[in-house]
Amino acid sequence: TIPAGNPQMVLTRGSNTFNIYYQDIAANNDTGFDDPVQGADRRARLEDAFRYVADVLSQPGTLDVVVSVSELDGTGSLAEAGTFFSATPEFTNGIAFLRLTSGTKPFPNTEEIFITVDFGYDWNVSTNNAAGQQFDLQSTLLHEVPHGLGVLSLSNDSGVSDILAGIYSNWDSLMEKSDGTNLFAGNPPAFVGVQSDLVSAALFF
Repeated sequence: TIPAGNPQMVLTRGSNTFNIYYQDIAANNDTGFDDPVQGADRRARLEDAFRYVADVLSQPGTLDVVVSVSELDGTGSLAEAGTFFSATPEFTNGIAFLRLTSGTKPFPNTEEIFITVDFGYDWNVSTNNAAGQQFDLQSTLLHEVPHGLGVLSLSNDSGVSDILAGIYSNWDSLMEKSDGTNLFAGNPPAFVGVQSDLVSAALFF
């Protein structure tokens, strides 16, 4: 859900606008993206990732982005991002794609992209090369932002949809074996391979 009030950052680049809601800042919690020492650099790296994506997007439009309260324990994923998908069994692009291509916001109070970062890890928050065992924040966020646009798989490691039966991303529809056989097919879609296909050296996009 989009928080009340104005976004903390309205980032316009070319023909794209991203309304970014930083929940760390809204909560005034002095951690994560609101950290008094590193917060500004952390926000700059996320905004750099959105600028890059805007430069390569061919579809103009506006998206609302909610950056959740940061995790701090350093035990889970470095970061996660995504979008919401239809509950109709089909291959789908998600609501970020839908808003960009239709020009209409699909759900009035719902963000098109959501992001969470775990700042419990040792991050390089500069634009210089990461040192030692550091994780590079800009590279990580540049990986995550396209997930928010719907470039991701909805399949778990058994080929079953992580959402509901028959709901897969268009990315899933393009996954195939080395012989060109699709791993997800049908109407509604289903996994038509075997589990070993998903961890083989013969998995292609």
